[in-house]
Amino acid sequence: NVSDPNIFNTGISVNQDPAFVNGSGDDYHLTENSFARNKGLPSIDPVTFTDLDGDSRPCFSEFPIGQDLGCYEYCP
Repeated sequence: NVSDPNIFNTGISVNQDPAFVNGSGDDYHLTENSFARNKGLPSIDPVTFTDLDGDSRPCFSEFPIGQDLGCYEYCP
C-alpha cells in the first residue's frame, strides 16, 4: 500500500544538500562527498540494476556497500 507512510521509512534524512556535480546546470550526478552515496535500499527490480548512464547499481568500482540515492550511481 503506497499510501502507508511507513513503507518508505528508512531512517535516512534527505533534508541535506545532495552535493550534485552541478544541480543548477541539470547535472544530477553525485560528488565523492555526497551524503546520498550508499544510502539507497537494495533493489529487487532488475530495471534499477543500472542508473541512467547504464552504470551498475551498486557501482562495483568501489566496495559495494549499497546503492546511491537518486537516478545516478557514483562511479569514480
